[in-house]
Formats: sequence, structure tokens, C-alpha cells
Amino acid sequence: MTLAIVAATLLAIPALVFAVECLLGLRPLPPLQMPPCIDAPAFAVIVPAHDEADGIAATVAHIRAQLRSLDYLLVVADNCTDDTADQARLAGARVIERNDLDNVGKGYALAFGCDELAKCPRNVVIIIDADCRIAVGGLQRLALEAAVRRVAIQAAYLMESPPDTNALVAISSFAFRVRNVVRQRGLARLGAAALLQGTGMAFPWSMVSAAPLATDDIVEDLNLGIALLQQGHRIGWSEAVIVSSQPANREATMTQRTRWEHGSTSSAPGNILKLAREALRQRRVDLAILALDLLVPPLALLLVVTIVSCALAGILALLGTGMWPVTILGMVLAALILTVLLAWVAEGQRLLTFNTLLKVPAYVLWKLPIYARLLAARQKTWVRTARK
Repeated sequence: MTLAIVAATLLAIPALVFAVECLLGLRPLPPLQMPPCIDAPAFAVIVPAHDEADGIAATVAHIRAQLRSLDYLLVVADNCTDDTADQARLAGARVIERNDLDNVGKGYALAFGCDELAKCPRNVVIIIDADCRIAVGGLQRLALEAAVRRVAIQAAYLMESPPDTNALVAISSFAFRVRNVVRQRGLARLGAAALLQGTGMAFPWSMVSAAPLATDDIVEDLNLGIALLQQGHRIGWSEAVIVSSQPANREATMTQRTRWEHGSTSSAPGNILKLAREALRQRRVDLAILALDLLVPPLALLLVVTIVSCALAGILALLGTGMWPVTILGMVLAALILTVLLAWVAEGQRLLTFNTLLKVPAYVLWKLPIYARLLAARQKTWVRTARK
């Protein structure tokens, strides 16, 4: 009986962490006031691009519209098999090409770009993915926050969802917003470090130039953030800057989610231990809170684990082990469902209707093959997400 209660309590921790973060993140954060009459420092924008010929010109034009004469745009055409480099040059970007099939991955492209920037560095480096758009004025705001706060800054990264989006993709976009906005707000209110999310990231040059970028991690953003925190740096989140992209189609979304979720789930145990050690060594509560955050699996997997645990506890209760375990897990499941509903009210209504939200069970079933492959054939290499 005691063992069953302990097991139920341990299984409940990730869901409780999720619920606390979401409840604290339902309301927007108050805007951070920047010192008046201070211009953004000179910044460079790196756009890593692999086979992005169809959209790179529009991305370059969008970014160039926000640059001043002292700023710099660099497109890294990374192992491209199309004319991405030519299209980016025609659009007015400075372009470098990297061809190294032995070292594949976004991390290597970023390291290559920083090596080029070292010839004429700027105060701040901003990373924008080739399929993303940043709100007008966002580049200068990110550069200013990174310089004034002397930390890495992660912008609010959203997945927009057009009205005709497939229901399962729309729910995926909602789960994306819960992770990238609601829970990031919660972490900020708890005083924890933000999680880097691959795009809309700004770094002081002194930080990024010494960062371990050149890796083949399929979740290079998460692991880069952990490495920076281990070095004693801090990472802030800026709700004042929005970076967005369009969701992929249903099949491509599955590919994208497989990469993200296999990478983050498989790296979580090691990163939790790293953060826990650093929290003790550096005496930083923010790292301890972030370690708890990494206990939380992706939302669909969290629902599956909680439901299955609750069902097993119910079976054990019928066999005479007592009602406490099923009571604990049942309350946690109810809290989890309520939290998801509150997050939908706060942030999800613009993405999907309530009727679409009711298809979450179908979404969970759709995601089950991802988790089955996590056990049997975990993805270990980076795969580009198809844009169409």
C-alpha cells in the first residue's frame, strides 16, 4: 500500500509541474520597460537555411526591412541541393555556403555562421529560422533586451494556424503554444530560466562566440540552453517579441514532432541531472525549477501516462491495494484536464474551436506511433520538415 502511494505520488509530479506552470502562465506578463532614449546595439542576424529556395527570398526581404546600416544579415546555405544560396543573394543577403555531409545539423550551420561573423562581430547575434517571420521592430527589441539585460533572450515563438488547418495539426499548434507561451510565462513568473526554442533567439556576442554550437543534436536549441546555463549564463524570455511560422501539413507535422519529441524526451534524464548539479553548485533556484520543468513530457505523452497510471491504480484498488493511489492519480488527471481547458480559454481559442479541442483523444492516438518509435527506433538525426 505504501509503495503504491509513493509510486502514484511520483507519477503525479510531472502533471502537477505542468499544471502550476500553466496556471501561472494564463495571463500575459507585464511589459518589461527598457531604459528610455537607448538605441538597440548593432546586431547580426543569422539565418540557417537547408534547401529553402522556395521561401528564402521572402524571409530575406522581411528581415532586411528591419535592418539599419550598422546591422548585418547572414544566410548560411547549409548542405543545400537547390539554389537557396543564389535566391538569398538575389534578395540582398550576404551568403556563405557550407558543404560537409560528415557533419550534418543546424548546430554546425550556426557555428559556421558565427565563425564568419567573428571577422566583423556585432554586439548581439540573433538567430531566425528560414521559415519564420518576426514582428515589426522585433529584431531591435531583441537586440536591446539582450544587451541591457546581458542575457540570452528567447522571443515568443508561435505556430499560426489558418482556419482551414487539419484538426490534428491545429491541436498540435495549440500544444505548441502551451509549451512556448503559457509555460514559458509560468517559468518566468517562477523566476526560472527560459527554454531556447531554435528561432527568435538573441545572444550577446561574448556569449554566443564561446558557446558549443557545432553539434549534431536534433534538439540543438534545448541542449545549447542547458550548456549556457552550466556556464553560468542566464536566459530570459520576451513576450514583447513574436516570432511565428506556419504549421506543416499533417504528414510533415508528424515528422517534425518526431524529431522534437524524440530528442527532448531522450535527452531529458541527462539534462535534469546536469541542471540539478548546477543548481547545487551555483546555488541557483532558477536551475532547480527548470530541472523540474524537464520532468514534464510532451502534452500527449503526459496525458497517456496519466490516464494509463490512473487505470492501473483503479485495477489495483479492485484487487485490494486501497483507494489512495487511484484517488491521487484521479485528482491529478482531473487537474490536468482542467488546466488544458483553461489554457485553451486563455490562448487556444484563436487556434481551434471547442469542437476541435474535443478531438484531443484522436490527437493522442495520432501521436502514439511517435512514442512507440521512441522505444523501438528512436530518431537520432536531423530531418528537414517539408514546408508544403
